[in-house]
Amino acid sequence: FKKYMQKFYNIQHALKCIHVCGTNGKGSTVNYMKEVLIKQGYTVGTFTSPALISRLDVVRINDEWIKEQFIVDVANRYVDNWLKYEISLFEIEVFISILYFIYQGVDYAIYEVGLGGELDATNIILPMVCVNTNIGLDHMDYLGDSYESIARAKAGIIKEHVDFITGEHKQECVDIFRDTCEKHHSHLIRLDRIHDLQDGENVKYTYKDYNIVLNTPALYQIENSALALATLLYLKEHHFIELDESSIVEGLFEAKWAGRFEIISEKPLIILDGAHNREGVDELYRSARKLHNLKIIFSALRDKDTDYMIERLLDLTYDITVCEFKHPRSQSAKLLAGDYPVKIEPDFRKALDDIYLQEGTFLITGSLYFISEVRKYLLQKIHSK
Repeated sequence: FKKYMQKFYNIQHALKCIHVCGTNGKGSTVNYMKEVLIKQGYTVGTFTSPALISRLDVVRINDEWIKEQFIVDVANRYVDNWLKYEISLFEIEVFISILYFIYQGVDYAIYEVGLGGELDATNIILPMVCVNTNIGLDHMDYLGDSYESIARAKAGIIKEHVDFITGEHKQECVDIFRDTCEKHHSHLIRLDRIHDLQDGENVKYTYKDYNIVLNTPALYQIENSALALATLLYLKEHHFIELDESSIVEGLFEAKWAGRFEIISEKPLIILDGAHNREGVDELYRSARKLHNLKIIFSALRDKDTDYMIERLLDLTYDITVCEFKHPRSQSAKLLAGDYPVKIEPDFRKALDDIYLQEGTFLITGSLYFISEVRKYLLQKIHSK
């Protein structure tokens, strides 16, 4: 892919980029930054994955999906080169996004890493700053089975003289980031302390001198939004962007990210959350434990620590239904359930239909691919009523 981009004179270097890696919270952090920058009057391109609603939503400008015709036109023109260089579908999407952002004249482009960091296709960009949300034990088949090895892979996005901002607290990971930054003559910047946390329907906190209110009860969005704010303040201090306090406060409040503690229905109360690994479920637990009469529908990919995830969800409620969905790496409901005291309903559509025959609060969680299918089905159901 590097050779392919060199053939195109590394046109990605024309973009002013922010690069975001991490185990959880990458998409949310990208979304918070995007919303604040739009409030400030900028045109912002975002590249996030996986797709949640449509394959087109991976590439957006000011939250509008890329036009299908643009993809068709680019494919017709460059497909022979793609075959010659044997680049993957994900690499093709990164290339298309670069062309699209340049063609549309975006002010800034924010790229979310797909997997890891060092070997990820998005690592082709030359960012103004690199950002890491956190390090968790995920994608261990690819990134290694320890926090250190995963941190090393994600530190691969650090470039010469490009500073690195992280919300990670584990010392073994921070040490790797610091060593990598020193080798690349970059500064390691850690998130400042977050003060005055207030739980509720709208979580609140203070970061530096900014009093922030988020339009979500999800406690895990505090660190994601604070990291977004820290990154934007860095860019302001280094004269990359202009930034008003009103843009910060309004942008962070108005930001919405589908599939992350998303209330998709009020009656009955249905919440979707893509907690797709150990750390994701731990963070979900903090917010979900305040829900009453909770019933959970769950499905996941087979390469995740699903035993841990189910055990953690059982700390919230014994009313758990495990389902299946179509994906090459999805796990069967029977194997997911194991010997745990959970209900098995392979057809997730049947489990969703049954929601309307019960009372309670319904939390649907697990793989983002599962949440994507669920969301599509529920929205069709809601809109047909």
